[in-house]
Parts: sequence; C-alpha cells; structure tokens
Amino acid sequence: MTEPGHADPEVVTTVPMMLAVGAVLVLVMSAVYGFFGQVWGRSAFDGVRLPGGWAGAFAVFLASLLVHERLKQFVWKRRSALPWSAFTVHPTMRRFGWALEPAVPMRAADYRAGLVWPVVVLSVAPVVAAFATGKGVALLWGELLMFESCSDLFRLVALASVPGDAWIMALSGRSGFRLVSDAEVAESASESRPIH
Repeated sequence: MTEPGHADPEVVTTVPMMLAVGAVLVLVMSAVYGFFGQVWGRSAFDGVRLPGGWAGAFAVFLASLLVHERLKQFVWKRRSALPWSAFTVHPTMRRFGWALEPAVPMRAADYRAGLVWPVVVLSVAPVVAAFATGKGVALLWGELLMFESCSDLFRLVALASVPGDAWIMALSGRSGFRLVSDAEVAESASESRPIH
C-alpha cells in the first residue's frame, strides 16, 4: 500500500513504547498529585467521600467508561461523516472491557481527535476542576480515568509520525493501524464494504 520513501504500512504500539508512555504517565500523575498537595496543603485523599459509597463510585466509573467510548464515536462521526453503523465493538487489548473502533478507513487526524477528546473531557477537566475547587475526589477521578485511557495514549504516540491526511485502518485484535491507500478507500466506498 505504500510507495517508496513512505512509512511502513503497519503502525503498531510496541512494548517499549507502552512502557515509556506508561512511565511518563505515572510520573506526570505523581507530580500532579504532589502539586495538588502543595496548592491545597493536604492530600487529595483527605476528606474524600465517594458519592453513593463504593457501589456508587463503581457505577459512575462504569458509566464513565461508556461515555468515554461514545464520546470517541461522536467525535469520529462528526469529523469524518461516517454513519453510526461504521463502528464496531471489540474486546480491549487487556480483554477486560470493550472498545469502539471504526470498521472503515479514517483520516489519521480524525482518529486522533476521537482519542484526545475523551481524555480532555473525562481526565483533564476533572483535574483542572480539582485544582480550582480543592476537591480531591475530582483529582483522583481524573487521574483514574487518565490511567484507564492508556491504550488511547499508546495509539496517539504510535500515530505521531503518520500525516493527518493519511488513511488508516485499525488492526483487528491489536493496538495499531494499517495505512490504507486512496485507491483502497475509493474501492471500499464504491462497493460499500469495509476494508479488512
């Protein structure tokens, strides 16, 4: 699918890449937690009350995961004008949950936007709110959902070298992508079938 001088047709997340991203994420999360303590003069854990106790927190966590996936789908649909039926549900890399993925090629820039928005809305925004209000539970919640977004962050790093206008197709069962040619995209669109 690629021409001479272009990138490898498969872009995958590798174990060293995942370890590096995970290490950076843990360092950033630890620094944010420490900074919260300096700003507010207490730990984020001090005085934390879970809405509805542990059962309520677990229910909100599950709902947040659903919102995370649906937000990705909404952004992908809005940016790429794909029909709702163009998205499939599959097990995550860790096999602990389910994730939505486009079943048809998409521009890399559109895919990146779908990965970024849930992290901003469900992770970064609660952390900012925690610093503004002093609510440690918001900081802990934002950091928990940031950690849950690791697979999206891995994919963002993997896509860093892919131009935004390149067509990509998620690899089934693996964390990565296949670069797709314009001809394959046109053929798929004319036949109204997904590319595998």
